[in-house]
Amino acid sequence: LRRYWKPVVIFCLLCILIVDIISNRNWYHVLSEFTLNKHTSWYRGRLIEVALFEGGMGGHWITGFGYGVEPGWGARIDGRNYTDMVNHYLLVLARHGLIGFIPFALLNVWVVKHLLKAWKKASTEADRYIVWGLSASFLSLALSSFSVSLEGPTSNVYFLMIGLAAALPDLMTPK
Repeated sequence: LRRYWKPVVIFCLLCILIVDIISNRNWYHVLSEFTLNKHTSWYRGRLIEVALFEGGMGGHWITGFGYGVEPGWGARIDGRNYTDMVNHYLLVLARHGLIGFIPFALLNVWVVKHLLKAWKKASTEADRYIVWGLSASFLSLALSSFSVSLEGPTSNVYFLMIGLAAALPDLMTPK
């Protein structure tokens, strides 16, 4: 089934585009419903709207709010006196602004490039399984970061995957 990954990705992107055009909701609201608890899924979409489109980052786009500082979006979302950061990308943006978010996004792209390089260098079936497994794990964690924040052990796993992806092209059996 690995040979069908490109058509599956293209199909998913087309589905997102179609949902955004046809539906009266944005694509991130539809994707936010793929959570364990359907009753709280609206919060994820609303968090994106407040942070990005309703002035949540106003005055803080460049450097963010700082580490451990409450951005105050909870009152706009549902009246809470705190913001439940259930999106790791928004957490990085809120803490560090674009100065921290852009390198974070580029780091994810760099990891994917290294995994592709390792895939191209893999000459044995065992090497391909290792690269495939790490790629699937990293992409799963990157996608799930839209609905959870990487704190504690999951943050350690994320950085462990980055280190493995950096070393993996050099560990492949030469052809």
